[in-house]
Amino acid sequence: MNSKQWMAGCALAVLGLASTAPARAEWAELLKEEGVNAFFDKQSVGRQSINRFAWVLLDLPEPTRVSDKEYASRMERWRIDCARDTAAVLSVSLFEKAQGKGQELVAFDTPDWRRPGTAIRPSTYVAQLRRQVCPANDQLPSG
Repeated sequence: MNSKQWMAGCALAVLGLASTAPARAEWAELLKEEGVNAFFDKQSVGRQSINRFAWVLLDLPEPTRVSDKEYASRMERWRIDCARDTAAVLSVSLFEKAQGKGQELVAFDTPDWRRPGTAIRPSTYVAQLRRQVCPANDQLPSG
């Protein structure tokens, strides 16, 4: 293969990648209550030892005002410690429309190493997320 053929192949590959649609989140319901509907992205679940990482989407029943803008949904990135039953939110984005649509109004990110986990409260969407992403306690490594 000469250099012209190689360059043409690279150009076609770049064009092919550029025209590919981005992966869509597969939102599964976590909790549906009067105050909020919570979903998590099954495809985003990551694993690191006893920790799980996942994106959660919260749809609010009514838009909420922050400063001069209203948001109708928020997306959060969580780290769940399956062994210690703790969780830490690592990232939050507020969106003007439901289902994380519309303009992203604001985003907050915290480096993972700075966030200690807090206890997971029963009957919350975070408790539901833990049930979905963590293995049974007897399958967790000890220590």
